Amino acid sequence: SAHTLLNGLYLLGLLLGSWPLALPAGLLKLALYCQRKFRSHRAGKPIRIWWSLARLLCGFAIPPAAWMLGGSGVAAAAAVLGDLIDRGEFYEELEVVTPRRQAVRDYQCELAKV
Repeated sequence: SAHTLLNGLYLLGLLLGSWPLALPAGLLKLALYCQRKFRSHRAGKPIRIWWSLARLLCGFAIPPAAWMLGGSGVAAAAAVLGDLIDRGEFYEELEVVTPRRQAVRDYQCELAKV
């Protein structure tokens, strides 16, 4: 999910060209993203590999390459695009427990006991 402070530090580091700032924030963002994907997969939700690949490329591969080529604006833009993809994935994976959904689960549990 989006971690506002990490996003801000990562983007600020990219825009300033400060790898001591951007690198730890980016690595932590990457670790948290991978952890969320593994949890989602363990919960039986499908992983949309192309969206995940696009997120990894835009958020974590293109920014360092663009920065090394002298494009801190391109690096930051790619990181923002990666975060937008991440938001879409997060809301796609989100399962809100509505009263109706909870009632169905409770009913199924009761049926399983019988």
